[in-house]
Amino acid sequence: MKKKWIAACGFSAFFLSAGIALWMEKPALTQMASNMITTTANSKLNGTLGFSSLDISLTGQVVLAKPVIKDSQGRIVFEGEDVRIYVNPGKIVTALKQGEILQALDTADVNEPVLHLWQNRDGSWNITSILKPTESSSDSGFRGVIRVHDGTVRALLPDNTLVVGNDVMASVSFAKYPSMDIDADMNVDGQKITAHGRYASSRQYDFVVNADAVDARYASFLIPASNDVVLQNGTVKNAKVRVADSHKGFFMSGQADFADGKLDVSGVAIDELKGHADLTTNDVTLSGVEGLANGQAFRIDGKVVTNGDVPVFNLNVDVPGADVTAFAGYIPEGTSGTADFKGIVWGSTEDVRVKGTAGIHNFAYNGYTVDEASADVNYSGQMVTVDSLTARAFGAYIKGKAQYDVNTGAYAAEADVRGLDLTAVPDMPVGVMGLVSGSFRAGGNSKDGSILATGTVQASNLSYNGLAADRAQADVTYDGHVVNVNQGHADVGGGSLDISGSYDVDQQRPQFSFTAHDIPLDMASPLLSVPMSGTADAAGHIDGQNWDLAFSAKDGQIKGMLFDSINGSAHGQGKQIEIPALYWRRGEGLHTLTGRADLDSRTVDASLTTSHIRVEQLLPLVGKEDLPLTGWADNTVTIKGTLDNPSAAGSFRLTSGSYAGYLYKNISADYRLNQGTVYLSNGDISSYTASVALEGSIGDTLDLDVTGKNIDVSRLAPQNQTPRSGSFDLTAHIGGTMSAPTASGALKADNLVINHMVLNDVHGDFAYYDSILRLTNLHFSQLDGNYDANLMYNTKTSFIRGQATVVNGDIAGLIKVADMPVQDITGKLNGQIDISGTSDNPTVSMKGNISQGTFGGETIDPSDVDVRLEQGIVNINKLALKIGDGTLAAKGSYALHGPVALSVAAKQFPSKALMTVLGKTDFVVDAPIDFAADLSGTSDDLQADVSAQLGSGTANGISISGAFALFNIRRGMITVQQASASRDPYKISAKGTIPVSALSGGKTDESMDVDFQLSNTSLDILTFLTPYVTDADGQIQGAVKVSGTLADPQVTGDVTVKDGTIKFKDTVYPLNDINADLSFKGRSAVLSGSGTMDKKGKKDPGSVSISGNASWSGRSLDTYSLSADFANLNVDNPYYNGPLTGYINVTPGDGRPKIGGLIDINNATIDVPLTLSESSSTPDLDLDFTLSLGDKVRLYNSALYDLMVTGAVSFKGSLEHPNPSGRFEATRGSVHYLDTNFRVSKAIADFSRYDSLLPYIDAEGISRVGQYTVMLTLRGQADNMDLLLRSDPPLTKPQIVSLITLRNGSGRPQSSIGEDDMSSLLGSGIRMTLNSLGITQSLEKALSLDMLTVTNGSLDLNDRNTDVGNNYYNIEMGKYLFNDFMVTAAFGLNHDDNRFGIMYDLGSRFSLSAWTSSDNNFIGALYKYNF
Repeated sequence: MKKKWIAACGFSAFFLSAGIALWMEKPALTQMASNMITTTANSKLNGTLGFSSLDISLTGQVVLAKPVIKDSQGRIVFEGEDVRIYVNPGKIVTALKQGEILQALDTADVNEPVLHLWQNRDGSWNITSILKPTESSSDSGFRGVIRVHDGTVRALLPDNTLVVGNDVMASVSFAKYPSMDIDADMNVDGQKITAHGRYASSRQYDFVVNADAVDARYASFLIPASNDVVLQNGTVKNAKVRVADSHKGFFMSGQADFADGKLDVSGVAIDELKGHADLTTNDVTLSGVEGLANGQAFRIDGKVVTNGDVPVFNLNVDVPGADVTAFAGYIPEGTSGTADFKGIVWGSTEDVRVKGTAGIHNFAYNGYTVDEASADVNYSGQMVTVDSLTARAFGAYIKGKAQYDVNTGAYAAEADVRGLDLTAVPDMPVGVMGLVSGSFRAGGNSKDGSILATGTVQASNLSYNGLAADRAQADVTYDGHVVNVNQGHADVGGGSLDISGSYDVDQQRPQFSFTAHDIPLDMASPLLSVPMSGTADAAGHIDGQNWDLAFSAKDGQIKGMLFDSINGSAHGQGKQIEIPALYWRRGEGLHTLTGRADLDSRTVDASLTTSHIRVEQLLPLVGKEDLPLTGWADNTVTIKGTLDNPSAAGSFRLTSGSYAGYLYKNISADYRLNQGTVYLSNGDISSYTASVALEGSIGDTLDLDVTGKNIDVSRLAPQNQTPRSGSFDLTAHIGGTMSAPTASGALKADNLVINHMVLNDVHGDFAYYDSILRLTNLHFSQLDGNYDANLMYNTKTSFIRGQATVVNGDIAGLIKVADMPVQDITGKLNGQIDISGTSDNPTVSMKGNISQGTFGGETIDPSDVDVRLEQGIVNINKLALKIGDGTLAAKGSYALHGPVALSVAAKQFPSKALMTVLGKTDFVVDAPIDFAADLSGTSDDLQADVSAQLGSGTANGISISGAFALFNIRRGMITVQQASASRDPYKISAKGTIPVSALSGGKTDESMDVDFQLSNTSLDILTFLTPYVTDADGQIQGAVKVSGTLADPQVTGDVTVKDGTIKFKDTVYPLNDINADLSFKGRSAVLSGSGTMDKKGKKDPGSVSISGNASWSGRSLDTYSLSADFANLNVDNPYYNGPLTGYINVTPGDGRPKIGGLIDINNATIDVPLTLSESSSTPDLDLDFTLSLGDKVRLYNSALYDLMVTGAVSFKGSLEHPNPSGRFEATRGSVHYLDTNFRVSKAIADFSRYDSLLPYIDAEGISRVGQYTVMLTLRGQADNMDLLLRSDPPLTKPQIVSLITLRNGSGRPQSSIGEDDMSSLLGSGIRMTLNSLGITQSLEKALSLDMLTVTNGSLDLNDRNTDVGNNYYNIEMGKYLFNDFMVTAAFGLNHDDNRFGIMYDLGSRFSLSAWTSSDNNFIGALYKYNF
């Protein structure tokens, strides 16, 4: 223990002594170490090492404070806080012995270093030259570790971008020297970058570098300045790269993502660039590279081989659809549309090759548009090839191909175009239409400008403003200077056009020849805006400015002016035109035009002659085709001077024509145009009764004298105005200017008729100057009355002033002239009318008296009239009519849209006279009336207090006791205090309120409240309402209240009828025992009633019962129903006689009422009215109705038919579109035609045609006339039947008609009427007279016969000689005892023969008959057949 302590003390003493010695020698050691470090570093640096101090600790640590390394130019490359070097004491002795001091170092810690990097002018980085090159390969012996703490790297890039790496932490281990293990990391822009690996030499290393994200802009300096590329933004992410070199060679692999890339490449903005890159030793593979070029998307995938002298690429490029306007700086201005490309780009930058498919869509350039286009594009070896080009543009389908040599400029192209729509081509003249197709070939050189193009063009449906060609074609060539058109041909309407020639583009000189044949002129109408027709031929030449044309046309018109032919020629140079002769012929008429014009100097020298041309043909040329002027025209005119100021002289004459139906003999004048003034002389307008002479001039001023004789007043205004007739004389002078004319003159007429009133001794003066028209001394007389007036009117200010006096004016005539809607007023008027103010607001005052007057046939006492209109207010100062003891008077004022203060009253005034004057003669009330009405308020909001009383009298011939009403009007409401009408002992009364708008059918929310009281009211009120009721009686009692609003009315109350009777027009039996109840319940009503109609005193009379109900909301019905049940209702009128059984109901249908029911008819006689037309005026109704004809239904018309009918028909659908089904069929009977009865063998009325209520008739009848059997057939729709007459033996239709009307048994054609025919005609007349008087029909009905007719001829059918020759007249009759068996009898009317017999029908065609008379007997058969 002791020895150990002694040893420890010895060691301690040793080290203490050594430490003391070192401390004492520290300054010397520090100085020595500093010198050694500085000397060693400077010997290896192209620069200097410095530090602020050096410190050596007793532990062997050497600290260099504030170290700085500068390059040879004194620029700081490295600086730091300190460098701490740890010396291993155990190695220092050996290191000193060997002279390698670095062998004694274990570690070196560099704290807070800052490394400054930049690129030298020669492109090298400063760090690469900081160490001096050495040829020594000796080992320094350092096996320690160099560690960097919290370092910074500041790299100044060539573009002056400073990249700063912070928080640098690194270690370099020399433990395996010469191989060094390196680990490092730092943060750049907040993103971490790490590197680790091993480095042995420049030929042997292996490093892996990882980066989370790096700003791509730091690589901008790598882009050569010669490339126009600016890297503006971008990030490299998730980068991982391994770089190694060994005896096996160089190796590199890695990958990186890039995003948010933004570049400017030669002005093209690349945005949103992103993708992925894989790196190998030999290439770079790009995948998913996407971005926007000027906003347009693209995608690139492929590989760039980097192991050669120059990079070689093979890239797939996809541009799905780029808007070309995004590259406006690289394409011609005005280009738009989208383009796409998909293909391969490969090669090197010196030899780029492209292959793919390119397309454009909705491509437009300066208005030229390509809808779609695509092509295969190949670029290789300076040659551009375009194959499989297809396009759609202007409606056309285009196919083609092309080739272009970039080096030489040579090109070749060909294209086929089909269906080019000219209307879609820009800059095409408006009105050009058609479809063009063609094949084109072109070749040339872009460098020397040579070109040769050929093609064939076809066109169809070509037109220009209506000038159309069905088909056209031409061969075209172009050599860069001249366009040649060969074999140009067009089919135009029914004609043709051929053209050939050339156009020198350089000299702008055309040379063409053309011919045209049968060209329709109407095709040029739209082009020239002139209606034309006819056909034309033409031929001509164009050679520069010179041209000539020969043309002809035939059988047409120009602007309504007809021609038989037009022939002429023209030639010229430029705008100099000469027409040697042009002839226009129409019938005997001729227009001839010769002359010349120079459009440059605007001079003209031409003459036009018109001979014997209808003026109607000339009117359309001047736009007056509606002018009612006819006649023959002749004209000669010569035009000279300039187009701007021509002079002309000529004469015209119209003869033998009319104007507005007014015949004239001559209209003529000589005229001369000089300096814009037209001088007229010898002007004459003469008719067969009137004439007008005209002389003077029309120019800047007017100077015309007009004298007229016998001018028809009816020609002065349209005929649809007031009727007038008569003639007058006129003298006038017209002066002033066209814009300010003046006139003065006088007119005179002996007699004029205005609206059927004769005016005599009409005369007056007129003058017009400075917008003022004066009528002075205007006078006329009518009957015993005289009228005088003076009037002044200012057409600018509308000021008017005048005065008129009337002496014994005929009031009836004045009413006619005024066309007032009153009648039967006569009398004499004396008075004065004063007019002032303006035409818009005149003041009119009329004062006068009426005498010798009548009003509606009643004599009026003389009365005064004083009425004034001023400021829109009519003031009635005095107006009263007195008829006997009756008076009608009014006084007060009435203003349109202003105040009203007017009183109107009548006392015992005859209402019949009032209604006669108003023309209300369809409902005649003959009773005195008293009323008083005070009107106030305004005309827009009239207020009134009215009381009226009608005395006893008659209404439509029915006596009335009287009527009374007391009501007022306030704020649009009528309040009826009391109103009643009576016919003793019956009375109806009412009171309440109702809106004024109800009088015009308004639907407002204004409330109403009216009570109607029926006190012993009679059914005879129906005689006032309808002419079909001739008499009625029966008590009506009840009360009804109408309330609610006009838009939502409500009705309550009850009305009853007890023991009523109604007599209908032309109906034998009245409707008796009428009892009915009508009950209103607010918004609903219920009806029930019954009555009888039959022979008087019948025990069980026929009856009808009615029931119904309805409900409403507002003014529309919600539900309703009405039904009538008939039980043997006995109806007897001219069209129906018999019982009526069944029912009819009315219910809602498909948006309209529906009529349904079933009517059974038996034991009845029916006469269908002759009118079978279907009416469209009846409201449309739905139908579900059946009519059944049963036993003993007779269809009877004394002049037409007598048939027993049975069957049933149902009617469905609607009145507008009925759908009937069923039939009626006659079992027996006859049809009367041309005074001949035809026994019916078949008669069917079939109802099966949709949309018609009329049946299809199929009827056949037979009649025996003398030795002939005549057959009648009727077939067809009832309103359009076909009638066929045949006979056996056969006769023509005229012979058959003669046979059955005249009983002309010979059947010979009749050109005249002989004695026998007169006898037959007399017989027919007797029969027709008896039939028309109804005598035969009355006998037939009275005797209950089925046949009764008057015939002529012998009753003996065996008598073949006297059937027509004897004037025998007979009456024949028959009665069916049962079906098909008839008993017959015949008696002579003017002879003693008679005959009795029977006839039995065995079928529709075969009958047996037998008869006997005093002289003969007959048994035989009758057979009917059709042929």
